[in-house]
This record gives sequence, structure tokens and C-alpha cells, in this order.
Amino acid sequence: MTAGAPGHFKATWMGVTTILFDDGETSVLIDGFFTRPGLTSMALWKVGSDEKIVSHCLQKAEIDNRLKAVLVAHSHYDHAMDAPLVCHKTGAKLVGSESTRLIAEGHGLLPLDQTVIIKDGDVLNFGNFRITVFESPHSPGDTSPGQISSPLQTPCRFTHFKSDKCYSFLFEHGKHRVFVHPSANFTDGKFQNVRCTDVFLGVGVLGKQTTEFRERYWEETVGMMQARRIIPVHWDNFWKQVGSPLEPLPWPFDKWSVTIAWLREKAAVTGVEIHIPKLWEGLDFD
Repeated sequence: MTAGAPGHFKATWMGVTTILFDDGETSVLIDGFFTRPGLTSMALWKVGSDEKIVSHCLQKAEIDNRLKAVLVAHSHYDHAMDAPLVCHKTGAKLVGSESTRLIAEGHGLLPLDQTVIIKDGDVLNFGNFRITVFESPHSPGDTSPGQISSPLQTPCRFTHFKSDKCYSFLFEHGKHRVFVHPSANFTDGKFQNVRCTDVFLGVGVLGKQTTEFRERYWEETVGMMQARRIIPVHWDNFWKQVGSPLEPLPWPFDKWSVTIAWLREKAAVTGVEIHIPKLWEGLDFD
């Protein structure tokens, strides 16, 4: 991407909560999960990064040494597994929890000064992107809670990727304020002082929750931040390989039909726009 007008950037969704923010001079990536092991491999065997797949995806997304940071939402494999390899290939900083740092240490690819451990309230600056960190809970039903206690050697069982702390991020760039909320959960009043126009809203497993939970989730995120547009993320079947047709997570893992019907109902009532992203297609912020 070539540099555009001041304040202009693109956000490109690449599945789950892998999102690239790029203004033509600087880029920042959320998670960077590309390997996407199949369900059988995940459930019965071990998971680890596939360098060939990661390299292909970096090239497809035009991710190069302009990438300054990979912000890891939490340390489950579908968020953190490929991040150290992405940073190794681009020189970007790996930004996340202590568990994310231990995943990188297990890879053995990054020097210590290429990792950054963050906490709630931190403010990060990369080029013209100003990013505020918010700690927020994982979505209900965390299959691998806790912290990683020692360098994580991969391949390993997916359950070894403990979630540790979970983060959301407010991106500010020119006049734009875009929020990335990867996990479908909330803390009462957490975002009462946050205002944004757009939210990349994690909706994974939301279809399995009660109506009351979904309503509270909306109120504590989209409603509280007074967002005008939401982009649902983390609803796709991440056991499908890169290049496969896009499809939602199947039952019994989620109920996408319930989620999307509810989102459309909320949009109709509140006037909030819903944009269903397409894989690898940039969303312009002018």
C-alpha cells in the first residue's frame, strides 16, 4: 500500500482476529494467525507454525518491514501461535502478555528487546498510529485458561497455549478512532470513557449465550462507545485452511445464524451499520 492522504489507512481482515492496519508508511498487525491447523490436527495431535503458509500469507497481504508491531490479543494458539514467526520475518515488535513472550522464547527466534509486555492502560505509538491497551475478559468457555509458566516448545497440544491476559485495542489515527475487541465478553463500565466510530467486534461463541448476555455485551461495547459501525470478527471456521471458502464456525462450537440475526436486529433498532468483512479485502478509513 502506498502512502495516502494524511489520516488515511486501511484495515484488512484475514480471518479470526487477524487484522492489518496500514497507512502506507507504517503497519500494525493484530495476532497474525495464518497456519490454521485443521480440527483433527488440533484435537488429536500437536499444533505449530507452518513457515511456508506464513510466508505465503505475508506476501499476499504485502506485509514487509513496514510492519512495526504484532499485537497479540491473548495467548491461545489461534491468536499467538504464528506471531513470533511473523515478527522474525519482518522485524516487528511482538506485543502481548508474559505468556506471549514465553511462546516467542520457545520459538527461539526473537531477541529479548523485540518483545514488549503490556498492561491495561498502556499507550503505544507506531508511526501515526496511537494505540491504547485495555484488559478485558476472554469470551465464555475458555478452553485453556491460566498462564504459560515456561518457554513453550512447539509443536505442542493446543491446550498448552494458555490464554493469560486478554487485550482490546483502541487505534487512533488522524480523525479516526477504531476499536478492536477480540473476545466476546465485557467488564461492567470498562469502556465508559471510550468513544469510537468503528468496532471490530469479536462475536465468537456469542450465538451460544443467552439473550440477556448478548444484550449486555452490546450495551457495554458498541452502545457505551457510541460506535456507528461494527465489523464482526472471530466468527469464521478457523480450522479451514487459508484459501478455503469462508464459512462460520459449525455447531456445536457456535450458532452463527443466531448471532447474525441478533446483530441485524440490533442494527435496525439502533441505526448502527454492520459491515460483514471479506477475507483479504481492505476497509478504507479516509
